[in-house]
Amino acid sequence: MKSTIAIIFSVFATAIIAAPAGTTFPSVTVSLANDLSGANGHATIEANGQDRSISQLFKNTPVGTNGHVVASSAQLTNFPQGVFCIIKKGDAPIGILNFRRTFADLDGNPHTAIPQNLDGAILNCQV
Repeated sequence: MKSTIAIIFSVFATAIIAAPAGTTFPSVTVSLANDLSGANGHATIEANGQDRSISQLFKNTPVGTNGHVVASSAQLTNFPQGVFCIIKKGDAPIGILNFRRTFADLDGNPHTAIPQNLDGAILNCQV
C-alpha cells in the first residue's frame, strides 16, 4: 500500500514539475459605446475566463464619466478565433460576444439606443 502511494505521489510530482511555468492567453479588445452621446472606449484583457469589473476596465475612458460607466452597445474589435465573451450585470447576461457575433446591443432594444449604467457589471472572455 505504501509503495502504491509513493508511486502515485511521484507521478503527480513529475506532472507538476513538467507543467508549463506560465500559461499565456490571447488578448481580446472590447469596445463599449454610448450610441446617444457618441462616447466610446476600449479595454484589452486576457481571454482567461476571469471576471473583470467593467467599472475598473472603462473608468478612464470616455464612457466612464463621473464614476459611472454608461454604454448602449459592445463590440469585439481585436480577438482570436474561438473567443467567447459575456457581459453580465448581477446574474443576468446583458451582452454576448464571440468571433462570429462581434456586436451586442446592451439595452435589449434593437430599434433604439438606451444607454445602460454598467456599474457592477462584469466582462468575462475565454477561448
